[in-house]
Amino acid sequence: MSISLVLLIRGKCKEWRDSMKRLFRSKRYKMIGGVCGGIAEYFRMDPTIVRVIYVMLSLFTTLFPGIILYIALLFIMPLDDSEEYIDV
Repeated sequence: MSISLVLLIRGKCKEWRDSMKRLFRSKRYKMIGGVCGGIAEYFRMDPTIVRVIYVMLSLFTTLFPGIILYIALLFIMPLDDSEEYIDV
């Protein structure tokens, strides 16, 4: 492969990676850790609906798996630093 082809491929991969939608914890719609708010932003939904769905699923699965999942996502999902959010 020529160097120009490799650079072209790397450039396209970087453009594709930068244009990808990424899943982050939200600062804007944060109540506990921003996990449900981040999921809501990713799917362009109302954060309250995501929270209600999460609580209902947690209650119907005897609460324990829902809490473990939330704690795991709290550590796995990165916090979105690109948001310009002013806490008043």
